[in-house]
Amino acid sequence: MIGAAKAVWAFLGWRGTGALIALAAVTILNFQLAGARLETARARVELADERTAHRITVANVRLAAAQAKIADAENAKRVIAEQSRINQEVSRDYQTRLAGVRARADALRLQLQRAAPTDPSSAADPRMPAAGTAAGGPDGAAAQDRLPLAIGLMDLEDRLIATEQAMQLEALQAWVRAQAAIENNGPAPPAR
Repeated sequence: MIGAAKAVWAFLGWRGTGALIALAAVTILNFQLAGARLETARARVELADERTAHRITVANVRLAAAQAKIADAENAKRVIAEQSRINQEVSRDYQTRLAGVRARADALRLQLQRAAPTDPSSAADPRMPAAGTAAGGPDGAAAQDRLPLAIGLMDLEDRLIATEQAMQLEALQAWVRAQAAIENNGPAPPAR
Protein backbone atom coordinates (compact mmCIF):
# COMPACT_ATOMS: atom_id res chain seq x y z
CA MET A 1 0.00 0.00 0.00
CA ILE A 2 2.79 2.35 0.81
CA GLY A 3 4.41 1.50 -2.53
CA ALA A 4 1.24 2.47 -4.42
CA ALA A 5 1.05 5.79 -2.61
CA LYS A 6 4.68 6.52 -3.53
CA ALA A 7 3.96 5.68 -7.15
CA VAL A 8 0.97 8.03 -7.26
CA TRP A 9 3.00 10.74 -5.55
CA ALA A 10 5.79 10.32 -8.04
CA PHE A 11 3.42 10.39 -10.98
CA LEU A 12 1.07 13.24 -9.94
CA GLY A 13 3.02 15.26 -7.50
CA TRP A 14 1.59 16.96 -4.48
CA ARG A 15 -1.00 18.94 -6.48
CA GLY A 16 -2.25 15.91 -8.35
CA THR A 17 -2.49 13.89 -5.18
CA GLY A 18 -4.55 16.65 -3.58
CA ALA A 19 -6.83 16.67 -6.61
CA LEU A 20 -7.17 12.90 -6.41
CA ILE A 21 -8.06 13.12 -2.72
CA ALA A 22 -10.55 15.87 -3.51
CA LEU A 23 -12.04 13.71 -6.29
CA ALA A 24 -12.34 10.79 -3.88
CA ALA A 25 -14.03 13.04 -1.31
CA VAL A 26 -16.46 14.40 -3.91
CA THR A 27 -17.25 10.84 -5.02
CA ILE A 28 -17.92 9.79 -1.42
CA LEU A 29 -20.07 12.88 -0.88
CA ASN A 30 -21.98 12.11 -4.10
CA PHE A 31 -22.69 8.59 -2.82
CA GLN A 32 -23.85 10.01 0.50
CA LEU A 33 -26.01 12.57 -1.28
CA ALA A 34 -27.50 9.87 -3.49
CA GLY A 35 -28.24 7.80 -0.38
CA ALA A 36 -29.83 10.81 1.30
CA ARG A 37 -31.92 11.47 -1.82
CA LEU A 38 -32.98 7.84 -1.89
CA GLU A 39 -33.88 8.01 1.80
CA THR A 40 -35.81 11.24 1.17
CA ALA A 41 -37.69 9.61 -1.69
CA ARG A 42 -38.53 6.63 0.54
CA ALA A 43 -39.69 9.00 3.29
CA ARG A 44 -41.89 10.88 0.81
CA VAL A 45 -43.45 7.61 -0.41
CA GLU A 46 -43.97 6.52 3.19
CA LEU A 47 -45.51 9.89 4.04
CA ALA A 48 -47.83 9.66 1.04
CA ASP A 49 -48.80 6.13 2.11
CA GLU A 50 -49.47 7.33 5.67
CA ARG A 51 -51.58 10.23 4.40
CA THR A 52 -53.54 7.86 2.16
CA ALA A 53 -54.06 5.46 5.07
CA HIS A 54 -55.17 8.39 7.24
CA ARG A 55 -57.68 9.56 4.60
CA ILE A 56 -59.02 6.01 4.30
CA THR A 57 -59.35 5.77 8.09
CA VAL A 58 -61.17 9.10 8.25
CA ALA A 59 -63.50 8.00 5.44
CA ASN A 60 -64.16 4.68 7.20
CA VAL A 61 -64.93 6.45 10.48
CA ARG A 62 -67.31 8.84 8.73
CA LEU A 63 -68.99 5.93 6.96
CA ALA A 64 -69.33 4.01 10.22
CA ALA A 65 -70.76 7.09 11.93
CA ALA A 66 -73.28 7.56 9.11
CA GLN A 67 -74.24 3.89 9.27
CA ALA A 68 -74.61 4.10 13.05
CA LYS A 69 -76.79 7.18 12.70
CA ILE A 70 -79.01 5.38 10.18
CA ALA A 71 -79.17 2.29 12.43
CA ASP A 72 -80.07 4.48 15.42
CA ALA A 73 -82.84 6.17 13.44
CA GLU A 74 -84.21 2.80 12.30
CA ASN A 75 -84.01 1.47 15.85
CA ALA A 76 -85.80 4.53 17.22
CA LYS A 77 -88.51 4.11 14.58
CA ARG A 78 -88.86 0.43 15.49
CA VAL A 79 -89.05 1.19 19.22
CA ILE A 80 -91.66 3.92 18.69
CA ALA A 81 -93.76 1.59 16.52
CA GLU A 82 -93.49 -1.19 19.11
CA GLN A 83 -94.45 1.19 21.93
CA SER A 84 -97.41 2.46 19.93
CA ARG A 85 -98.55 -1.11 19.22
CA ILE A 86 -98.31 -1.96 22.93
CA ASN A 87 -100.22 1.21 23.86
CA GLN A 88 -103.02 0.31 21.47
CA GLU A 89 -103.19 -3.34 22.55
CA VAL A 90 -103.26 -2.59 26.27
CA SER A 91 -105.76 0.24 25.81
CA ARG A 92 -108.02 -1.89 23.61
CA ASP A 93 -107.91 -4.78 26.10
CA TYR A 94 -108.60 -2.44 29.01
CA GLN A 95 -111.50 -0.72 27.25
CA THR A 96 -113.02 -4.08 26.28
CA ARG A 97 -112.76 -5.43 29.81
CA LEU A 98 -114.08 -2.17 31.25
CA ALA A 99 -117.07 -2.18 28.91
CA GLY A 100 -117.84 -5.78 29.93
CA VAL A 101 -117.73 -4.94 33.64
CA ARG A 102 -119.87 -1.85 33.15
CA ALA A 103 -122.39 -3.84 31.14
CA ARG A 104 -122.50 -6.43 33.91
CA ALA A 105 -122.94 -3.66 36.48
CA ASP A 106 -125.79 -2.17 34.45
CA ALA A 107 -127.44 -5.59 34.27
CA LEU A 108 -127.05 -6.05 38.03
CA ARG A 109 -128.35 -2.53 38.66
CA LEU A 110 -131.43 -3.27 36.53
CA GLN A 111 -131.88 -6.60 38.30
CA LEU A 112 -131.73 -4.85 41.69
CA GLN A 113 -134.17 -2.16 40.61
CA ARG A 114 -136.66 -4.79 39.45
CA ALA A 115 -136.29 -6.68 42.71
CA ALA A 116 -136.64 -3.58 44.91
CA PRO A 117 -140.48 -3.07 44.69
CA THR A 118 -141.23 -6.69 45.69
CA ASP A 119 -138.90 -6.59 48.67
CA PRO A 120 -141.04 -5.79 51.72
CA SER A 121 -138.03 -4.58 53.68
CA SER A 122 -137.08 -1.93 51.11
CA ALA A 123 -137.03 1.64 52.32
CA ALA A 124 -139.17 4.38 50.84
CA ASP A 125 -136.13 5.92 49.15
CA PRO A 126 -134.88 3.47 46.50
CA ARG A 127 -131.44 5.06 46.53
CA MET A 128 -130.87 3.97 50.11
CA PRO A 129 -129.97 0.36 50.76
CA ALA A 130 -132.27 -1.73 52.87
CA ALA A 131 -131.10 -3.44 56.01
CA GLY A 132 -129.78 -6.83 55.07
CA THR A 133 -130.74 -10.15 56.53
CA ALA A 134 -128.48 -11.98 58.92
CA ALA A 135 -125.71 -13.90 57.25
CA GLY A 136 -126.55 -17.57 56.93
CA GLY A 137 -123.04 -18.54 55.83
CA PRO A 138 -119.95 -17.23 54.12
CA ASP A 139 -120.28 -14.87 51.18
CA GLY A 140 -120.12 -16.50 47.77
CA ALA A 141 -117.23 -16.10 45.39
CA ALA A 142 -117.28 -13.22 42.91
CA ALA A 143 -118.62 -13.91 39.48
CA GLN A 144 -116.13 -14.33 36.64
CA ASP A 145 -116.22 -10.61 35.78
CA ARG A 146 -115.60 -9.85 39.47
CA LEU A 147 -118.96 -8.40 40.41
CA PRO A 148 -120.85 -10.51 42.93
CA LEU A 149 -124.43 -11.23 42.04
CA ALA A 150 -126.20 -10.47 45.32
CA ILE A 151 -125.30 -6.99 46.52
CA GLY A 152 -127.21 -3.85 47.43
CA LEU A 153 -127.47 -0.77 45.21
CA MET A 154 -124.89 1.24 47.17
CA ASP A 155 -122.50 -1.67 47.29
CA LEU A 156 -122.79 -2.12 43.54
CA GLU A 157 -121.40 1.36 42.82
CA ASP A 158 -118.57 0.97 45.30
CA ARG A 159 -117.66 -2.42 43.94
CA LEU A 160 -117.86 -1.17 40.38
CA ILE A 161 -115.39 1.62 41.20
CA ALA A 162 -113.07 -0.86 42.96
CA THR A 163 -113.25 -3.25 40.02
CA GLU A 164 -112.55 -0.46 37.52
CA GLN A 165 -109.56 0.68 39.57
CA ALA A 166 -108.21 -2.86 39.87
CA MET A 167 -108.56 -3.34 36.12
CA GLN A 168 -106.85 -0.01 35.52
CA LEU A 169 -103.91 -1.07 37.70
CA GLU A 170 -103.69 -4.44 35.96
CA ALA A 171 -103.69 -2.70 32.57
CA LEU A 172 -100.99 -0.31 33.78
CA GLN A 173 -98.88 -3.23 35.03
CA ALA A 174 -99.29 -5.05 31.70
CA TRP A 175 -98.30 -1.86 29.87
CA VAL A 176 -95.20 -1.36 32.02
CA ARG A 177 -94.10 -5.00 31.60
CA ALA A 178 -94.58 -4.82 27.83
CA GLN A 179 -92.76 -1.47 27.55
CA ALA A 180 -89.87 -2.77 29.66
CA ALA A 181 -89.55 -5.82 27.41
CA ILE A 182 -88.79 -3.66 24.35
CA GLU A 183 -85.12 -3.87 23.35
CA ASN A 184 -84.13 -0.20 23.02
CA ASN A 185 -80.48 -0.62 22.10
CA GLY A 186 -80.57 -2.71 18.97
CA PRO A 187 -82.58 -4.99 16.79
CA ALA A 188 -85.67 -6.66 18.12
CA PRO A 189 -85.08 -9.97 19.86
CA PRO A 190 -86.06 -13.04 17.84
CA ALA A 191 -89.69 -14.12 18.09
CA ARG A 192 -90.32 -16.67 20.81
